[in-house]
Amino acid sequence: MRIHYKLNGHVKEEVYEKFILHLRTLGPVAVGFNNFPNYSLDDFGFHILSPTPIELVRPGFEYNYTKHVALLMRLRIDVEGNEYVELFEISGQNWRDSGFVQLAMHEGLTNFAIEMEI
Repeated sequence: MRIHYKLNGHVKEEVYEKFILHLRTLGPVAVGFNNFPNYSLDDFGFHILSPTPIELVRPGFEYNYTKHVALLMRLRIDVEGNEYVELFEISGQNWRDSGFVQLAMHEGLTNFAIEMEI
């Protein structure tokens, strides 16, 4: 098992997202991300999770964001052309969309990736 942490900076975030998608082609990958307050507004069904602009700039000490880890399943694109990754949440099938959560791409939301070896 190896843990890969994201570097700071917008360009590096794009490279990092491509890197973790590449890791997924090699084997199982779990990703860590912040659980922003607006994520709880729609607890059930399909909804691409994306923080509000205020949540993106608010320092962590102002609001204690919980960290979350989920298994990376695949990259998807919705009907409007928005890319997102589909994650399987460890809480099981009774959570959100039968245990799956959709996390927006290109917003630098993943903090780390755990590369698992079989």
